[in-house]
Amino acid sequence: MKWKERSEHHWVLVAPDGEIVDEIKRDDDYFFVLKSTGKKYIDIKSAKNARLTATKPKEIRLKMGMTQQAFADMLGCTQGNVGHYELRDQMFPPDVAKKLIFEAAVRGHRVTYEDIYGKVDAPVIKQRHRREALELAERRKHRGED
Repeated sequence: MKWKERSEHHWVLVAPDGEIVDEIKRDDDYFFVLKSTGKKYIDIKSAKNARLTATKPKEIRLKMGMTQQAFADMLGCTQGNVGHYELRDQMFPPDVAKKLIFEAAVRGHRVTYEDIYGKVDAPVIKQRHRREALELAERRKHRGED
């Protein structure tokens, strides 16, 4: 799928077969609004990235040839949860992601955490790990575990 600019304030996401899958329009407040979710973004790059990563859970499910209900049964959640995961209204909990990776492998499909959560920026990871390390050191200090 590829984004194509229709005008300065309008972009469409086009599938390989030429079908328009989604669109982004700039509203009166100068926010970029993703049509499929109605969510507003401050810049076009954020809106485009949100849409492209939002399809990951659905792509995984379709690649496995499953309905939302069958996918939900496999993961031990509701069909409604699957719908929310696909729209990115909810994120896959880590235990569900782990189960998805396992169940996909059993069925002959390779799924990774990056497939589920999208690409993560390395500096963000480093910053989070640094913060967690500092918090752990602080807790140990308070408990006298220096």
